[in-house]
Amino acid sequence: MDYFDEIKNKVQADRGFDLNQYTENFIRRRINLRLMQLGLPINSFKDYIEILDSSPEEYTELFDKFSINVTEFFRDEPVWEALREKILPAFLDKKKT
Repeated sequence: MDYFDEIKNKVQADRGFDLNQYTENFIRRRINLRLMQLGLPINSFKDYIEILDSSPEEYTELFDKFSINVTEFFRDEPVWEALREKILPAFLDKKKT
C-alpha cells in the first residue's frame, strides 16, 4: 500500500483540501518536515496517518507547512501604486462625466 497517496486521499476526504495542486516532491518535503518536527523518521507516512487519525488538530500543523504565512496585505506595492495613481483617478474622472 502506498501510504503517501493515502495521506493525500485522507486530507481530501477529511478536510476537503486537495494536495494534488502541489508537486509530489513539494508535498513529500512538507510532510517530511512535519515528521521531523514530531521526531519521526522521514517517509514514515503510515505513522503520520495514525497521528492524523488520533489527533485531528494535527491538520492545522500540516496545513501550516503548505502556506507561505505572509500576512502583509499590501505586499505588492507597485500594483497598489498604479491603482492609486492611475486606475482610481481615471475611474473617478469617468464617473464625474
